[in-house]
Amino acid sequence: MTYLILDTEGIEELREIAIIDHNGTLIYEAFTAGNPKNSHIRLKLKPLAEILTDLTKIAENKTIICHYAKHDRLNYELIYNTITDIENHDLESSLSEALNALVTLQGDYWLIKLI
Repeated sequence: MTYLILDTEGIEELREIAIIDHNGTLIYEAFTAGNPKNSHIRLKLKPLAEILTDLTKIAENKTIICHYAKHDRLNYELIYNTITDIENHDLESSLSEALNALVTLQGDYWLIKLI
Protein backbone atom coordinates (compact mmCIF):
# COMPACT_ATOMS: atom_id res chain seq x y z
CA MET A 1 0.00 0.00 0.00
CA THR A 2 1.37 3.39 -0.97
CA TYR A 3 0.32 6.14 1.36
CA LEU A 4 1.31 9.64 2.35
CA ILE A 5 0.99 11.38 5.68
CA LEU A 6 -0.27 14.93 5.36
CA ASP A 7 0.44 17.36 8.18
CA THR A 8 -0.78 20.93 8.12
CA GLU A 9 -0.45 23.93 10.37
CA GLY A 10 -2.96 26.74 10.55
CA ILE A 11 -6.62 26.84 11.49
CA GLU A 12 -8.14 29.81 9.70
CA GLU A 13 -5.56 29.77 6.92
CA LEU A 14 -3.14 27.10 5.83
CA ARG A 15 0.27 28.23 7.02
CA GLU A 16 2.43 25.18 6.44
CA ILE A 17 2.17 21.73 4.87
CA ALA A 18 4.43 18.72 5.12
CA ILE A 19 4.08 15.41 3.28
CA ILE A 20 5.81 12.29 4.53
CA ASP A 21 5.96 9.09 2.47
CA HIS A 22 5.27 5.57 3.73
CA ASN A 23 8.98 5.17 4.57
CA GLY A 24 8.89 8.16 6.92
CA THR A 25 10.81 10.46 4.59
CA LEU A 26 9.81 14.11 4.31
CA ILE A 27 9.11 14.48 0.58
CA TYR A 28 7.45 17.90 0.51
CA GLU A 29 7.29 20.97 2.67
CA ALA A 30 5.93 24.39 1.86
CA PHE A 31 4.89 27.58 3.60
CA THR A 32 2.00 29.71 2.37
CA ALA A 33 3.05 33.02 0.86
CA GLY A 34 1.09 35.99 2.16
CA ASN A 35 0.48 34.52 5.60
CA PRO A 36 1.68 37.06 8.21
CA LYS A 37 3.12 34.28 10.39
CA ASN A 38 5.39 33.29 7.49
CA SER A 39 6.83 36.77 6.84
CA HIS A 40 10.28 35.68 8.10
CA ILE A 41 10.44 32.61 5.84
CA ARG A 42 12.27 32.83 2.51
CA LEU A 43 12.70 29.22 1.37
CA LYS A 44 9.83 26.94 0.33
CA LEU A 45 7.41 29.88 0.32
CA LYS A 46 4.66 29.37 -2.27
CA PRO A 47 1.20 30.68 -3.13
CA LEU A 48 -1.60 28.44 -1.85
CA ALA A 49 -2.72 27.57 -5.38
CA GLU A 50 0.76 26.26 -6.20
CA ILE A 51 0.85 24.22 -2.97
CA LEU A 52 -2.49 22.62 -3.85
CA THR A 53 -1.29 21.85 -7.38
CA ASP A 54 1.83 20.22 -5.94
CA LEU A 55 -0.28 18.21 -3.47
CA THR A 56 -2.58 17.00 -6.23
CA LYS A 57 0.36 15.73 -8.27
CA ILE A 58 2.14 14.11 -5.34
CA ALA A 59 -0.99 12.43 -3.95
CA GLU A 60 -2.27 10.97 -7.22
CA ASN A 61 -3.18 7.29 -6.77
CA LYS A 62 -2.04 7.29 -3.14
CA THR A 63 -3.92 6.96 0.12
CA ILE A 64 -3.67 10.12 2.22
CA ILE A 65 -3.45 9.85 5.98
CA CYS A 66 -3.98 13.14 7.75
CA HIS A 67 -2.12 13.98 10.88
CA TYR A 68 -4.69 13.88 13.64
CA ALA A 69 -5.73 17.37 14.47
CA LYS A 70 -9.33 17.55 15.54
CA HIS A 71 -10.12 20.71 13.57
CA ASP A 72 -8.65 19.25 10.36
CA ARG A 73 -10.32 15.87 10.79
CA LEU A 74 -13.74 17.37 11.47
CA ASN A 75 -13.58 19.70 8.49
CA TYR A 76 -12.27 17.04 6.09
CA GLU A 77 -14.98 14.68 7.33
CA LEU A 78 -17.72 17.31 6.97
CA ILE A 79 -16.72 18.11 3.40
CA TYR A 80 -16.28 14.46 2.43
CA ASN A 81 -19.59 13.36 3.97
CA THR A 82 -21.48 16.23 2.38
CA ILE A 83 -20.19 15.48 -1.10
CA THR A 84 -20.66 11.71 -0.66
CA ASP A 85 -24.23 12.15 0.61
CA ILE A 86 -25.08 14.28 -2.41
CA GLU A 87 -23.53 11.80 -4.85
CA ASN A 88 -25.38 8.91 -3.16
CA HIS A 89 -28.61 10.90 -3.17
CA ASP A 90 -28.79 10.69 0.63
CA LEU A 91 -28.93 14.48 0.86
CA GLU A 92 -31.49 16.39 -1.15
CA SER A 93 -29.30 19.28 -2.17
CA SER A 94 -27.24 20.33 -5.12
CA LEU A 95 -23.49 20.39 -4.72
CA SER A 96 -23.56 24.15 -5.22
CA GLU A 97 -26.11 24.66 -2.41
CA ALA A 98 -24.19 22.40 -0.05
CA LEU A 99 -20.85 24.07 -0.73
CA ASN A 100 -22.44 27.49 -0.21
CA ALA A 101 -23.76 26.27 3.14
CA LEU A 102 -20.28 25.05 4.11
CA VAL A 103 -18.84 28.45 3.22
CA THR A 104 -21.49 30.13 5.37
CA LEU A 105 -20.97 27.80 8.35
CA GLN A 106 -17.21 27.18 8.22
CA GLY A 107 -15.98 30.09 6.11
CA ASP A 108 -12.96 30.84 8.30
CA TYR A 109 -11.33 27.46 7.69
CA TRP A 110 -8.60 27.54 5.01
CA LEU A 111 -9.96 24.60 3.02
CA ILE A 112 -13.48 26.03 2.91
CA LYS A 113 -12.09 29.38 1.73
CA LEU A 114 -11.00 27.63 -1.48
CA ILE A 115 -14.56 26.69 -2.41
